[in-house]
Amino acid sequence: SDSAVSGLLSQLRSLITTPIDPAEPDKPGASSEEIAPKYITDLGFKVASDGSLNLSDTETLDEMLKASGGAEKIAHFFNSENGFFARLSTIIESTTKEDGLIDTRRDSFIRQLDYNKKKTDELQTRIDKAADSMRKQYTSLLDAYNKANNQYTALGSLIQGY
Repeated sequence: SDSAVSGLLSQLRSLITTPIDPAEPDKPGASSEEIAPKYITDLGFKVASDGSLNLSDTETLDEMLKASGGAEKIAHFFNSENGFFARLSTIIESTTKEDGLIDTRRDSFIRQLDYNKKKTDELQTRIDKAADSMRKQYTSLLDAYNKANNQYTALGSLIQGY
């Protein structure tokens, strides 16, 4: 439910679903072996239900590598200026840079912890003051009870003496 984390997940999903422009446009009528990969799934990767990427179809990747210029197309897909790793690096950098998502969240948690500690200390002080006040009242009531009990005993002794 955290909007920043949802945004990060959205960026990662976008990375997988946004096409990467090939180095050269595909020729009309090109065979599947001649077409440059545009999506990570074109290389045999699959997105698992937990969001992780798995190489589920090694044959697709092998065919692409064996095709003429396939290794270059795969290298371009991953390493070009606007390739998969460049986009992933941008997402990671925005998360890990100074004042990025991680720093912002850490600072927010630290501020919240400090606030909670301050409120806990204030509450403990109030509890301690109330406890001291109650102890003083109890001591005062106990003294009054003891005095009354002593007077009752003395009065009882006096009455018995008559």
